Amino acid sequence: MKFSAAVSLLFVASASAFAPASVGRSATQIAAGSNQNPFGNVKSLEYTGGDDPNSSNYGRLAEKLNEADIERRKIQDEADRRERAAEIRREERLAKIAYMNDMPDSQPAGTVDEFMFKEGVQDQLDK
Repeated sequence: MKFSAAVSLLFVASASAFAPASVGRSATQIAAGSNQNPFGNVKSLEYTGGDDPNSSNYGRLAEKLNEADIERRKIQDEADRRERAAEIRREERLAKIAYMNDMPDSQPAGTVDEFMFKEGVQDQLDK
């Protein structure tokens, strides 16, 4: 009987170590203060610059993102310009082909001598 009472008292005492804290307990200093940042009032991720000679590539994230957007836009504009120029060349080529195909066979084309005379090639060859 004494043994069972001692064992039950031991279990009750050890179980009280895991019991929730009492209601009247005071809050810790971090939770009690108005500043919830444990590192102080300084914003920890804000870039303030520095005097490190190796920091030439440091910059604000917003600035780097804006630079990347500008570069991406320039690259896209250049690609669009090249694509449009190729499209114009293709249209001009197709227009020349259509002109040659639509030309009637009865139309006089002229001779090589006439062509050379008009373009001034014959003058260059005579010199």
